[in-house]
Amino acid sequence: MTTAAEIYRPASIAKCNEAIAKLPESAFIPLPSIWCAENRYLPKSVSEDYGWWAPESAPHLVEIIDSYHPDDPMTHGSFWASVQSGKTVSVMENVLAFWIAHKLGSVLSVTATESLALTRASSAIDPMIDNTPLKNMIKPFSQRRARKTGDTDLYKEFSGGTKLKLSFYGSRGDGVGVTYNLIQLDELDKAPDEMAHTGSIEGHYESRTMATDIYKFFATSTGSDMGSSKIAKSFYEGDQRRRFVPCPICGEYQVLMFKLGDRDYGLTFDMKIDPETGKSVLERNSVRYICKHCHKPFYESQKMEVNQRGKWIPTWDDPEWNPHGYRPKSANRRSWWANGLISKYLNWDRICQTFIDSDFGKNVLKFKTFVVDILAEEWARVEKQVSFEVLKNRAEQYCLGGEIPHNAGMMLYGFVDVQGNRVELGVMAVKYGMEMHFIDHVVFFGDPSNIQDRATWGALHEFIYNKSYKTEDNIDLFIYKCGIDVGYDPNEKNQRGSKKDFHNKKHTVYQFVSMRMDKFVALKGADSAAGLTGIVTPKKVREGAVTVCYHVDVSQVKRIFFASIGADAGPYSLHVPKYRKYGMIEELINDEWYKQILSERYQEIKPGVMGWKKLQDRNELLDLVIGNMAMMYMENVHQFDEYWWEEYEYAIRGN
Repeated sequence: MTTAAEIYRPASIAKCNEAIAKLPESAFIPLPSIWCAENRYLPKSVSEDYGWWAPESAPHLVEIIDSYHPDDPMTHGSFWASVQSGKTVSVMENVLAFWIAHKLGSVLSVTATESLALTRASSAIDPMIDNTPLKNMIKPFSQRRARKTGDTDLYKEFSGGTKLKLSFYGSRGDGVGVTYNLIQLDELDKAPDEMAHTGSIEGHYESRTMATDIYKFFATSTGSDMGSSKIAKSFYEGDQRRRFVPCPICGEYQVLMFKLGDRDYGLTFDMKIDPETGKSVLERNSVRYICKHCHKPFYESQKMEVNQRGKWIPTWDDPEWNPHGYRPKSANRRSWWANGLISKYLNWDRICQTFIDSDFGKNVLKFKTFVVDILAEEWARVEKQVSFEVLKNRAEQYCLGGEIPHNAGMMLYGFVDVQGNRVELGVMAVKYGMEMHFIDHVVFFGDPSNIQDRATWGALHEFIYNKSYKTEDNIDLFIYKCGIDVGYDPNEKNQRGSKKDFHNKKHTVYQFVSMRMDKFVALKGADSAAGLTGIVTPKKVREGAVTVCYHVDVSQVKRIFFASIGADAGPYSLHVPKYRKYGMIEELINDEWYKQILSERYQEIKPGVMGWKKLQDRNELLDLVIGNMAMMYMENVHQFDEYWWEEYEYAIRGN
């Protein structure tokens, strides 16, 4: 009988044996999460949750792990996560062990630095090998040494020809000349933009899978600055999955978020006074999550319960989550996002304390760490801005609608903001250097869409022409000029945001201004790209009695205003009152009033684009301030010198 040894050369037989050794022992390959639960033991040196790895400890990570089964059509995955998310131990290491155990191909795992790679090799990868079936598959060091030189702790071989290479982003040569089936990029945002003049970092490593039929590519990281975050870019190139969990009270699904700004739901807390120090500290028993739907609280003890019932939902086609409309690059790309609120390893009270330690967001560097590492969001660069408390604390002892303060100017301007059910008027007193006092704020409710409406247009007319304000020496001052915003037409409220066209339209605001041009001026907000020649640019109106509308570079005026808002006095500073009148009663102005004045902030609003972001739902008072300043620029008040102001006040006093 003829044997294989008589037909084939020994080298051919060895090659066949090697190919057979690469085959799995069984044709059935279980899901990675099931295999890890049965085969991976976590020693104390690796995890506080020592013992057999359990999917129940991180239920939101199971889907990510199982996507790395060879039968799953996904080829590219990315996980944008917070710190302490479990992404290294539960995702990267589990997938790595599963992949090698089933001889699915060689693995390249890349991290930020060489020292981190070496530390990871000794403290994580070696214990993982020792506590999984991989310990029976790894080739002895001496056996590998006999065939190769320069073998290090960062390189390991297993039976079946599977190789594991631990590398770092500064090592260009590690990926050259070698084909890998699974590539893991950890801490992607720590990588350089380009790999030694060979193109993008992701492209450099992905090219190492080109010669394989079965391959998987995985990137994970915390984020960084908006516009430069690689993990954010990778996330938006996938299907943008977010973890939705049910409220344990109403059952409605939602993404867990931190309660910031004007958000009326999310993780929140209360403060208390420490009796020993007299300082405000976190009231730990108050830490709670306010449901987005029923607005009832639930607590951290329920976090694991809701996470077990949670589900990943692609959000790329949801404008609430993806307002810029980023679409997946292909059907085999998936991406996941999870902040620290869902993590088992980050306590809610610790998260709240981290926010408190940032001085509630005022310490920019600490707040950036909180946003990037805990909330898993991009850091939008912002310009420094004072808090509303600063404005409130320096409010002066005068009353809105009352007597003009002794240190205020004697020239009065007004500006009107038109809303769907009201018109709002702000009145400013101005003096040398455009130093301003906010002296009145009046709201006229009614139906502005009707030019005959007496509650709005009629009341506004009477007020501007007849209202006087007394100075301390009993001089009556009247409003000199009043601007009115034509950027929003109540008759066109269903077309808000469209470019306004006045052809054959009955423009309510223009109608009002056209009959009162001795007092009223039409203003419209614009930006510098709209052909403006200065802060205020007159432009002809195509039809109607009003012949000119003044277009205002709103962004520029806001920049000037916010640059001076921290000043107590001087050029472009704003003085604010402490009280307002309700009938004959004077009451303290509430916080909301001051917040509205500081309701926007200049920051990076999308990659590479700076702009104004609303911090409050209501910003009408800021609009009134900016509108009044625009009126002053239109009248060249900023150019009047001290002599002009002295002469003006002299004339007003009748001296």
